Amino acid sequence: MILLVLTSTREHACGVDDVCLSMLSQAPFRVRVTLAERFRVTFGERRGKDRQLDVDRYEFLVYRLLRKALEAGNVYVGDSNEFRSFEDDLIRPERWKNKAAVLEEIGSPVLLAPIEQTLATFLAELEEKFEHVNRRLENGDNKHIKIAGSGDKRRWTLIYPSEEEPINSPFYGQLPGIGIADLLRFVAGKTDFMKAFTHVLGRYIKQEADPRHILACVVAMGTNMGLWKMAEVSGLGHSALMTTARNFLRAETLHAANDAISNATAALSM
Repeated sequence: MILLVLTSTREHACGVDDVCLSMLSQAPFRVRVTLAERFRVTFGERRGKDRQLDVDRYEFLVYRLLRKALEAGNVYVGDSNEFRSFEDDLIRPERWKNKAAVLEEIGSPVLLAPIEQTLATFLAELEEKFEHVNRRLENGDNKHIKIAGSGDKRRWTLIYPSEEEPINSPFYGQLPGIGIADLLRFVAGKTDFMKAFTHVLGRYIKQEADPRHILACVVAMGTNMGLWKMAEVSGLGHSALMTTARNFLRAETLHAANDAISNATAALSM
């Protein structure tokens, strides 16, 4: 259920777009929308001396704000896999009342120790790291740092490789270059790692896995290219890539695909 509250007073306006979204309760999809006076002029029609709000435009505005709020995590859907509340993954308040028993059950020394003791331990470890790094610099053990000057004028700089130094080993220069898509298809044919990308629902599936979309999502996320850029350069639809990423790419399927490749690699004869 969506609860919409419309006001037209100036003192309730806020934000860049003069629109406020705030949670009225913890129930999903209960949203308060506050509209500024000048925002009503933009989305409304003038009839004589009165200003009439355009309901269709206002409805479109609400849907747009709901989408932004869902993506930002301000509005949540209880039965959703992607838009759940952050509190659903936390320990329940009624159980957290017996905090000592919960911490004992977890058994983590960091959580059981007083915070002052934990901070003192971390500070001692950090100071030890500082001394170790400085000692290596003083003794010249760090070959990637160049120290110049003496006394208070001592300065250090990073040593960058010269242009003559090869970036890769000469061995790789003897291998022919191929596209990453061809490489992934070759590995998929040898290891069947594509079978690891199963649908999040498990049953009642309306969308079958498209190998092109899955590989495009893997490359886009693995290279930090992003789905928008991948859609532009590959000719695949952004909505299709987004749907594929949501349904097939998650931690469990990625781990299973990595295991399939690692197991096939380990089985090779050296």
